[in-house]
Amino acid sequence: PGCDIVRAYTIARDAFGLRELWRDIEKAENTFPAKTEAAMFAQTSMFLERVTVWLLRTLPQPLKIEQVMEQYALDIARYLEISDRLISRTLRGAYEEKRKRFLSMDAPEALADRIARLEIASSALDVVKVTKDTGLALDKVGEIFFELGALLKLGWLRREASRMKVASYWERLAAKTVISELQDQQRRLTATVIPHLCEKNDCSLAIDRWRAEHAKELERYQRFIDDVKAHESLSFPMLVIALRNVEAVAGA
Repeated sequence: PGCDIVRAYTIARDAFGLRELWRDIEKAENTFPAKTEAAMFAQTSMFLERVTVWLLRTLPQPLKIEQVMEQYALDIARYLEISDRLISRTLRGAYEEKRKRFLSMDAPEALADRIARLEIASSALDVVKVTKDTGLALDKVGEIFFELGALLKLGWLRREASRMKVASYWERLAAKTVISELQDQQRRLTATVIPHLCEKNDCSLAIDRWRAEHAKELERYQRFIDDVKAHESLSFPMLVIALRNVEAVAGA
């Protein structure tokens, strides 16, 4: 229903301070080209859509704005404070690449940095949700979340999927759905690994234990990823098969 979408939009906007970001872009709009401003607003729109969809897919409906903000806002802020030491090398590289791209478009350094960090921010709700569900410290959950993502190349898959050429509105919609599912699988897998492989809140060996338990599945999965990378670009059938392979590893 439309009212659920409005509630999710409001939470996404306010929990991540997007109104402040929009105001800062508008205040500085005379200092850089119009196409740069348009690109910034496009990035915030994509981020807002992604977070809104997450809220609609993941939390019980109807959403209660004040309650969700009370439950999530402080942990989101904490995640954003420590995210630099949690994220994978791939995600850091994507952040730096996007930051450089906006600087090359004459964006102010502070705005280029904030726009580039939106992709990092998009994982905040997943990390916070697992933190609440498991009772483990947010930084430990974040480390496992990104280690699993790096191991399964999930960030790379989502990024390639977002760049994929689509032939129609429906293919674009389907691709977005698969991208959301890949994010969901990363969260679910993190929530599965923690209670089974962390001992007394010690998760230092959790990933190593999980890799050892799923060595055969991971070997097959890596062969699949190598095959996908051998192609010049990702196609929609390849994306769907990638999701099925991720589900197979996560469910093993």
